[in-house]
Amino acid sequence: MRASLNYNDYFKLILNNVDYGENILIRIEQTEDRGRTLFALSDIKYMDVLFREKSLLYGPLHDSPSVCLNCLKQVSDEVCEYCGLPLCTEPCSTYFNHDDYECNLFQLAKYRPTINDFESINPLYQCITPLRMLLTRDNLPDKWTILQNMSSVIGTQQTRECENNVVNYLIDYWKLDFTKEDVRHVVEVLKNNAFEVNSTTKTKPGGPGRGIFPLHALTNHSCAPNITYRYISEDDHMECFAIRDIRKGEELFNSYIDYNEDLETRRETLRAGWNFECKCERCLADDK
Repeated sequence: MRASLNYNDYFKLILNNVDYGENILIRIEQTEDRGRTLFALSDIKYMDVLFREKSLLYGPLHDSPSVCLNCLKQVSDEVCEYCGLPLCTEPCSTYFNHDDYECNLFQLAKYRPTINDFESINPLYQCITPLRMLLTRDNLPDKWTILQNMSSVIGTQQTRECENNVVNYLIDYWKLDFTKEDVRHVVEVLKNNAFEVNSTTKTKPGGPGRGIFPLHALTNHSCAPNITYRYISEDDHMECFAIRDIRKGEELFNSYIDYNEDLETRRETLRAGWNFECKCERCLADDK
């Protein structure tokens, strides 16, 4: 059973990774039909930055070739000397420490993966980011509490597909001290709430991955959004900014998909990925 926080306590906890600048422009509210979401606390101008949020954690993509587990740059034959997982042999640009997470687990299990093909998609990477999320329970309890209180949609097509690759692998093969519900929850949190990031900077190579940004994740979807985001790899922050003028009291909406698509394509994508049908003003107008 996951411990549930009220929205005020949850908001205070996630603010540890958030920079508002000079003025707080948003507030969190618990709604009856859409859960916790964000509203404008004052009038916001086009291109105003509402907040900057550091990632709770990040990791490689679900369908990733062999990349460095620190900087996410694709590697050819470089591995960690302790656990055997792909890792740059030279110091690399990183805001994540592989040594503190899966490296210890692989060492304790006395299992060194053998990777012969560094170019093809490596199924092992499906487990890395969910594993990092689970491992916060014992060492980073505040992060674990946040993850436990993030929304998930159990039973989607993606969950069923990952049952064997992630859930059963981590529980049955690795014998981790977590329930299958725990693993399914973090997998769904990742699928429903993660944002794509790219660790490449102006001076250091990197690569694509996915990160958890709990405050950004509170924004609901609309096919006519009023905010969007950009990832700043130099300091591992996601920046939320307005894409039109927003009035005080308006709900903040992000678009989970390409909102330039036609109505049926948008609905199909949302049903498959998030298990809901959009009822925003634009969709209702397009449906007439």
